[in-house]
Amino acid sequence: ESLRKNALTVCGKLLLQCNAKMGATLWRVPPVQGFPAKSMIVGIDVCHKVIKGRGYDFLGFCASFDPNYCRHTSYAVKVPKNQEITDCVATCMKKALDNFFKQAKFYPTNIFVYRDGVSDAQRAVVIEKEVTGVDNVLTNEEPYASAQIKMTYIVVNKRINTKFFDFAGINSKTRGNPPPGTVVDTGVASSRHWDFYLVPQAVTQGTATPGHFHVVFDNSGVDEGVLQAQTFRFCFQYFNWTGPIRVPAACQYAHKLAFIHSECDLNDLQEKNKLKLLPYQL
Repeated sequence: ESLRKNALTVCGKLLLQCNAKMGATLWRVPPVQGFPAKSMIVGIDVCHKVIKGRGYDFLGFCASFDPNYCRHTSYAVKVPKNQEITDCVATCMKKALDNFFKQAKFYPTNIFVYRDGVSDAQRAVVIEKEVTGVDNVLTNEEPYASAQIKMTYIVVNKRINTKFFDFAGINSKTRGNPPPGTVVDTGVASSRHWDFYLVPQAVTQGTATPGHFHVVFDNSGVDEGVLQAQTFRFCFQYFNWTGPIRVPAACQYAHKLAFIHSECDLNDLQEKNKLKLLPYQL
């Protein structure tokens, strides 16, 4: 009986994954009030996989193009070996904006970029190369400049040692871990920069590890509380898991995209079969 129940669970998850890979929206989370409508959400990550004789890694770039921020266009780009910071992000951004216009018939009013895989020491280089390159596209190149697109660029750091405890709930099921959705933006957060910690998941064993989000560029004027709450909601939109994940869905899609291309180069297959509009990396 237990094997039968397990088989039904597995079959159900496989059917969900098949539907998602064909472009279905399995669920959606309504945006926070005050979050800019007609926005494009971008996730970026680089996978460094050691393969003998190969002199390049892959960057994964995923950008939403629907009103619910659930469907993404994907671009996998070869980058020099062991190089985290790259100047190809601006090129990918132009392709994503063109696809957004093709699908929606207008350009987004705002772009929110979640950049994963960047250490504290590399943050200044990200601003110098990636952020400056994308901002130059949005302000100086047509037709994007005429659309007056605003941008918020957020660096996501998962590998941190910071932990938070809820002493009021020390005897509860969470065993002292803060409840999901907890945001810490004072005290341990920087007093000079805009950053915050977010605990998106409920943890019943061990201690919850928050994500550290650094807003390195912002000209959108979005409210801090709105951005924090919307970032939490984005963690629920990854279709390979029915609960929240540690990072926004676009960020995880980019990670999976870079990983699968590093395992087997699928660039030709992606272009020939128009897979870039589907989450085939799930």
